Amino acid sequence: MDELINQIMDIEHEAQNIIEGAREAREALSGRIERDSIKMRNDIEAQARRKNESIKQIESDETQKKLGEINTETESALNALNEKYSTNKDKWVDAIVQGVIGG
Repeated sequence: MDELINQIMDIEHEAQNIIEGAREAREALSGRIERDSIKMRNDIEAQARRKNESIKQIESDETQKKLGEINTETESALNALNEKYSTNKDKWVDAIVQGVIGG
């Protein structure tokens, strides 16, 4: 009878060890999942920041290109206007004077 009780106690002790091992494994897995989740979140946030910076740079480059085109067009239009003024200013002045003095 004592031997049977000892066997039952050994089985109970072994069961307690198995339960404790399972509990430790569950806690370790939970911690690993938490760490992996945090790392994954940080990686995704870092990737999003890099993409955002890349998009900002592309938009900035495109904006600078457009500004350059607008400046070139504006300068060309001003040059054409100055050239037209230089070519026609005397004729325009004469026409205005003639209009004022009764031409």
